[in-house]
Amino acid sequence: RPNRRQGLIPIALRQIALGRPVTQFGDGSMVRDYLYTDDLVSMVMAMVGVASKHDLYNIGSGTGYSLLEVFGALRRVTGQDFEIVEAPRPSTFVDRVVLNTDRYTSEFGSQQLTPLDEGIERTWRDMGGGADA
Repeated sequence: RPNRRQGLIPIALRQIALGRPVTQFGDGSMVRDYLYTDDLVSMVMAMVGVASKHDLYNIGSGTGYSLLEVFGALRRVTGQDFEIVEAPRPSTFVDRVVLNTDRYTSEFGSQQLTPLDEGIERTWRDMGGGADA
């Protein structure tokens, strides 16, 4: 849902589509685990109706990307060299969040996940961006 106020990628894509700068909190080294929504749904569906060994699982890609890496992917996908406005890193931000999905994969198997650029491309296209817009 690109018009919501949550999630770096949809917020940044909306800013790019509007020709506005994208905000970078801190120096761009902050790392997060990004997962395309369809992959999340597939991972959850693999659990439905299956007796599980645990009450809690991490659902994620297990791969981290820095803010600067995500901005690079946004530039590749959109073909736009958008402006970045630097803002102070909030004191509550954690430097690195990459989920350990070993418990999930050992029980439900590995899932074929959407690569970062492809997920951004799909989101951009769904927003009406790209060559087809």
